[in-house]
Amino acid sequence: MYYLKEFEHWNRKKTAANVQQFLTNDFPIIMSRADKQITDITSPQLNSIPSHTNGNSQEKKVLDHINYVAVFLCVADTYAHMSNDGRKYREIIKLLCLYKLDRNTVSNRLGIDTSTLDKRKVGALCEFANRFEVQKKRHEHQVDWIPNFRVPK
Repeated sequence: MYYLKEFEHWNRKKTAANVQQFLTNDFPIIMSRADKQITDITSPQLNSIPSHTNGNSQEKKVLDHINYVAVFLCVADTYAHMSNDGRKYREIIKLLCLYKLDRNTVSNRLGIDTSTLDKRKVGALCEFANRFEVQKKRHEHQVDWIPNFRVPK
């Protein structure tokens, strides 16, 4: 099985578990607080301007909202830069982690068996971890305070 040489130094299963935890448990909370929806992931018109504020908003609330939007945009950019070749990593992330479909439904939809899906899921999650590290340090995101998902061997 082909995978990035860089991942020879990382524990792929633990790295994949960290990304899975983030995308399935933490990311829905971030989306909610950023006032975004899962369908906004592929939207090119995203920006970091709060969608609504009221007269009593405090600076901290606005800054928190902007931070949540920044994390959301970082995830969206990471997703957009993922491979979508024959391995279908982007689709696997979308269907399993973001839409939370069960693995039988996803394997049927992608036309692969569940054991192949399980292997590709680890690859997809590891690619996400690697690309997220790049995206979170970009000047438009500046969310490098988020811990690294990758776990050394």
